[in-house]
Amino acid sequence: MSAPTRAVVHNLMGAVASAAARCPCHSPVMTKVVKSHAPGCKHDHHHQHKKGYATIKEEDVEYAFEMATSNIRYGTGVTKEVGMDMRNLKAKKVAVFTDSNIAKLRPSLTVVESLTAAGVPFVFFDKVRVEPTDESFKEAIDFVRREQPDSFIAVGGGSVIDTAKAANLYLSHPEAEFLDFVN
Repeated sequence: MSAPTRAVVHNLMGAVASAAARCPCHSPVMTKVVKSHAPGCKHDHHHQHKKGYATIKEEDVEYAFEMATSNIRYGTGVTKEVGMDMRNLKAKKVAVFTDSNIAKLRPSLTVVESLTAAGVPFVFFDKVRVEPTDESFKEAIDFVRREQPDSFIAVGGGSVIDTAKAANLYLSHPEAEFLDFVN
C-alpha cells in the first residue's frame, strides 16, 4: 500500500471536520448524551446517541465546534522540511528532544541534518526516559532553563512529546517550582 497523497489527507480531514459540524451525534469530539440528530442528518435514527455519561436537558443543549490546527504534513520526506519550517518561524534556538535510542536512528539524524542545512541553531536533549519520572522531567527543565530555546521539536513518541511539553511549560514560567504544575 502506498502512502496517501497530501490531497487525500486534506480531503479526509475536511470530511471529518464537516461531518462533525453537521451532526453532533457523529462528532469525534462530542462527549454529551445527544437525544436527536441535527436537521438533515441521514444516519439511522433508531440507535442510541450516547457519547459519554452526562445527562442533559434538551433546552440546555448548545452545539459548537471549532477546529483550528497548525499545518499537518504526512508522507515520505516531510521530516527533511523541519529546518525550513523553523527558519520560516524565525527560530533563534531550537531544542530537539528525543531518547538515547532514537537519537541514533534516521528520524533524529534527519532533523539534525535539516536544521543544520537551514542554518538554524539547535541544542539536542537525548535523555528522555521511556517512562518519565520527576527526576527526568527536572533534568529536561534544567536543560531548557540553561539553554533558553525559543522552539521545540520532539522526535519520538508520547514520552518524548510529554517531556518536551513539560520543559516548555516550565521555561515559559521561570518562577515556577516543580510541584506548581503537578496535581
